[in-house]
Amino acid sequence: MSTPSSLQDLPLCNSKIVDNYIKLINKKYSDVDIKDLLTYAGMAQFEVDDAGHYFTQDQIDRFHERLSQVTRYANISREAGRFATSPEAMGAFRQYVFSQANPTQAFALAGRVAENLT
Repeated sequence: MSTPSSLQDLPLCNSKIVDNYIKLINKKYSDVDIKDLLTYAGMAQFEVDDAGHYFTQDQIDRFHERLSQVTRYANISREAGRFATSPEAMGAFRQYVFSQANPTQAFALAGRVAENLT
């Protein structure tokens, strides 16, 4: 394994970030070719699906660059961040937590859940 030459080459960004973008794209930007987007960024769908996978900053930058181009929306990151906390993005996890927990337990879990959102 070679040593990364810069921070751009270190795998620092969890695949959950890209997965959230893809959920947003599927919901709001269905005309965007996700396969093309991932190819441009040097990513593969199986890497995005692996919650334990990390991408380099360069890959994330290329993903964002291409996504901004095809959506013609420079603030797509802000929209993706807001989408991450939406019921659509939380999906089954949200339903499970709220169906199993009373309000006290839900607030106790909030700190642990917040770690996945930041």
